[in-house]
Amino acid sequence: MRRATALRPDEHDWLLDLAKLESRARRFEEACRTLERAEACRPGDASIPALRAEICRKLRRGEEVERAVGAALALDPAQSLALTVRARERLRAGDLDGAQADAEGAIRGAVSDAELGAAHHLRGDVLERRGRFDDAFDAHMAGNMARARGPSVRALLDDPFPRRLGLYTEHPDAPSFYRRWGARRYDDDIPAPLILAGFPRSGTTLGEQILAAHPGVTSTEEEEHTAPVIARMLAMFDRSTARHHLERLDALTDEQVMELRRVYRDSVERAVPERERGLRIVDKHPFRLNDLGLINRIFPEARVIVMIRDPRDVCVSALFQNFELNPGLVRFLWVQTTARWYGALMGFWLRIRGMLTLDLMEVRYEDLVGDFEPNARAMLEFIGADWHDDVARFHEIAGSRTVTSASYNAVTQGVNSRSVGRWKRYASRLGPIMEAATPVIEAYGYEPAPGP
Repeated sequence: MRRATALRPDEHDWLLDLAKLESRARRFEEACRTLERAEACRPGDASIPALRAEICRKLRRGEEVERAVGAALALDPAQSLALTVRARERLRAGDLDGAQADAEGAIRGAVSDAELGAAHHLRGDVLERRGRFDDAFDAHMAGNMARARGPSVRALLDDPFPRRLGLYTEHPDAPSFYRRWGARRYDDDIPAPLILAGFPRSGTTLGEQILAAHPGVTSTEEEEHTAPVIARMLAMFDRSTARHHLERLDALTDEQVMELRRVYRDSVERAVPERERGLRIVDKHPFRLNDLGLINRIFPEARVIVMIRDPRDVCVSALFQNFELNPGLVRFLWVQTTARWYGALMGFWLRIRGMLTLDLMEVRYEDLVGDFEPNARAMLEFIGADWHDDVARFHEIAGSRTVTSASYNAVTQGVNSRSVGRWKRYASRLGPIMEAATPVIEAYGYEPAPGP
């Protein structure tokens, strides 16, 4: 897009698309500069200040958000994104009437499925705050159905990503592979990875912000560090002698493994500012959970924190999020696919956790929000960091950082247990999720659902 806009610098729509891509890539300052170029091409386009308002909201620049929203609505009082941004600000301030009016205006003014989906989800948030739970569920599902009409949804659902889980467990000698890899050490200067994983909406962002509040710790926040490793690994595989994925992994030479370690390290280091590279770096990504077999092979010394949360609360939260869709998150558009995806990924975790030789720590979300300091201290100790008083005020520190996950507002509010047991408000609508949740409920001792 940059090459294209350099060749055709007056193509307003291209510049707007480039700004959206830069924002998705978290290059917010660059996105704002691109919007300035777009505005010079078409000064009266209300979508430009609306997108600037959304970017400033992610950067937590409240006054700039207000100015940009005002500019957008002055040009077009029905501008959907601007109304959605203002509704979120009003909801955060407790103005439920104003937030609902803006959300409903955004629904009427939406010019794309993405805008319509975001507005319906926001209306659902308002209705939940009002205690209208059936209406809230319907609003969130209306948002999902708008998103499901997108042209990329079918391709994302067809992605083989979920089917790859079996590669790391479905072999009769799988435990022996992991035992052998766990005993191996490599003579290089690459620090042991610190990984924070868990099913989406299980508390990974909360855990990340707690750890990253420590002055000796930083985080890469959901970067795809294993993707280049997997690409390089697949190029190394000898498919002529080994049939199974674990056998091919096992056949890698020490030199090949050390190259993969360097690929991972380089990706992690590129994701943090140079001044932070001497800190402990936490690689936080919910879907890093399905990479732990690979991590065990190339980094047997890695330390891994896995967040665990009541599966019903996890699935409700996932259904209600206006996610940027990818092959994993697209499955949260429907109750049935949410249930299947949860059952697949957490079933994989229950199978593989007894095979892995990694240094593992499971942290229950409910324990963390119910008794904060002892659990936060245990997490820090696990990654080799002493307690620091900044950790107790992690929510204040998070408020000054750019947090781009779906939890970026929640983590600035401190720990609370308001969302524990949220699923009970929607139990009659969860059907397949209740069944998929059973193995995790039993494994971790969560409260069973009441009988009929």
